[in-house]
Amino acid sequence: MRANLGRHGLKRRILFAVSCLALAHTLVGARPALAADDKPIKIRLQTVGANASTIPDLYARVFHLYEKAGIDPEFLPPIYNANAAMQMLVQGSADVTYSGGSSIIQAVQQGRRVKVIATVMEGLEQKISLTKSGMDKIAKLGVTPGSDIKDRVSAMRGFRLAAPATGSSSDLVLRYSLKRYGIDANKDLVIQPMSDLTTIMAAVRQGVVDGVAGTAATANARAEAEGVATRYIAFEEDDPLLRAYPTYVLATSDEFLSKNPESVRRLLTVFSNAKRAIRRGLTPEEIAAIKKEFFPDMTDAALAYGLGISLPLLEAPLEPKQMSFDALITTNNAVADVPASIKYDQAFAPALASEVDSQ
Repeated sequence: MRANLGRHGLKRRILFAVSCLALAHTLVGARPALAADDKPIKIRLQTVGANASTIPDLYARVFHLYEKAGIDPEFLPPIYNANAAMQMLVQGSADVTYSGGSSIIQAVQQGRRVKVIATVMEGLEQKISLTKSGMDKIAKLGVTPGSDIKDRVSAMRGFRLAAPATGSSSDLVLRYSLKRYGIDANKDLVIQPMSDLTTIMAAVRQGVVDGVAGTAATANARAEAEGVATRYIAFEEDDPLLRAYPTYVLATSDEFLSKNPESVRRLLTVFSNAKRAIRRGLTPEEIAAIKKEFFPDMTDAALAYGLGISLPLLEAPLEPKQMSFDALITTNNAVADVPASIKYDQAFAPALASEVDSQ
């Protein structure tokens, strides 16, 4: 059974947990002592950064899961762009990237020897939320958030949307989703790519855009929780393909995988244990500790909103599936100038994730 079938119950748990933040005591997990002969393995990890969808990594950092697995991680500066993160991997500047899954298809098509080794977040909730100016514009056209989705998409012709950087998973899926309803993202509206969540939120708060496009738990969740934007479209509700989309993955080079299988196994163990904690339900104290470390300026309501969306999508096992590959290549080929013609085993290496899942 898919993990997100229990979404409402999990969301209630998250909302309750975050409501207790003011009373919770911050936990600082004790750093475990490694055995004398168990030397920590160094790994350079490239991440997408801190948001409600990257809780497995944030949980692992706060509660020392990397150290417990015998890893000495070097956290490289975060990059909010799947293609840019993949370039770090290809150039040998990172050992593993924890980023959007979209970049693997073109990288392999171009002959890069890289692999997705795990799916961390399965299911991409691609949203468009409108600012007050955007809502006013559609109202003049007689369109509302309850109108038929074709009418809602068509009504956005000429709109300016803040969005993640060109080449990100969200950017690719947005263009694919618009195309399904006859909208050319390059001609029919203006997509304003921005480098990070802070910049996107500033544009939305200032009302210089008509709306924001992105994954639900990032800028859209914050904008809606703050009341500066209103949910307008949820593309995944009308597209089963997006429910299998590997939003965040772990990827590495063939060379690193072949030479460092134990390093990869330990890293996968870290993420597996973090996802197990999510499945059993994060406590108010755990959420408080993560919030203190990574989201000190975020309101409890915004964090609760983002976690309520994200955590159900983080419950599935790590093994990257065929249906996730199908989602990647289908969305890629819908908007690519040159469609990719690669197969699952050229882009995905599931063996170690399958092994760790079974432990």
